[in-house]
Amino acid sequence: MINNLIKKIIYFSVTIIFVLFCAEFGLRFYKLNFSIQGKYAKQIFSEDDHVGFVLKPNLRINVVTPEYGWNFIMDTDSNGHRGSRPLIAKTPGEYRILMLGDSFTFGFGVNSDQTFSSLLEEKLRNETGMNIRVINAGVPSYGTLQEVQYLKSYSKKYEPDLVVIAFFDNDLWDNMIELVFKDGSIQRNPRIILDHTSYLVELFDKQIMPRYFQRQSKTFSMSDMQNRFYELVNEAREYCENNKMNFMIFEIPDRAYTKFRTTSDLEFMPTDRAWDLGQGIFEMYDQFDALEQDPYFSEHHLNSIGHEIVSSALGEELLKRDLFINNSKQ
Repeated sequence: MINNLIKKIIYFSVTIIFVLFCAEFGLRFYKLNFSIQGKYAKQIFSEDDHVGFVLKPNLRINVVTPEYGWNFIMDTDSNGHRGSRPLIAKTPGEYRILMLGDSFTFGFGVNSDQTFSSLLEEKLRNETGMNIRVINAGVPSYGTLQEVQYLKSYSKKYEPDLVVIAFFDNDLWDNMIELVFKDGSIQRNPRIILDHTSYLVELFDKQIMPRYFQRQSKTFSMSDMQNRFYELVNEAREYCENNKMNFMIFEIPDRAYTKFRTTSDLEFMPTDRAWDLGQGIFEMYDQFDALEQDPYFSEHHLNSIGHEIVSSALGEELLKRDLFINNSKQ
């Protein structure tokens, strides 16, 4: 009797362990094969030893996505920067701004001349009368991590006088993972996935417990994400100081925290931001809330109105800082 009971317990235990093992293996396989920007990734990205991936040079792809309201030309120059205008050798008196960011900076949904980088250049040229060039080095799927890596690897080539990082709140999460370009898509670094403790525990903690027991997930705590972000910002600031470049960082408002939030925003995001970024980050939520028209596409990227208000707010802030008075590298 006791022997049968022991056998049943052992059989049950082995079965449970096998099921959990299969579930963990399945989750890791899914993570290894999960890609982002999959529709265009193979066409627009190439591998890079320093950053993981960069945009291909000389792109020109017509993107039409009616459900998002997109109808734009995705283009890059010979350096893989947004737009088709060539970047020639820096001339005496020219003031260069290197704009780093993700798909919001790149300008998913709008043409290159409608991006806030292009509009900012026009505004600053008109206001200062100077020869100012804004280089749009935004890359879809970048986080602050990749932006700092790009800064340290490639900025000297373009001789910027000012480096600007455009932060969007998903960067907090993006900075906690390493993305690589593999098999035609952007994926999590396989090493990070294979070394991960347990995706099954993460699924339980991040999805099941919060959904059914109103318990907050402890996966990537807000303090951990903030600290990582602060480290990266300080790293960028120190690099710029050591190389005689001015530095600025600003936040692109998330629709979920503006008056333009939608039902889906309320479902997946809290109505109040759960962090205080600090770090001298310039914010423009007031400017967005003062708008009459929606500055976002239906899927959340900035439309032409959004890019206009970002360029306006950013331009006014830069002019206040007196960065353009005899401050160009010759």
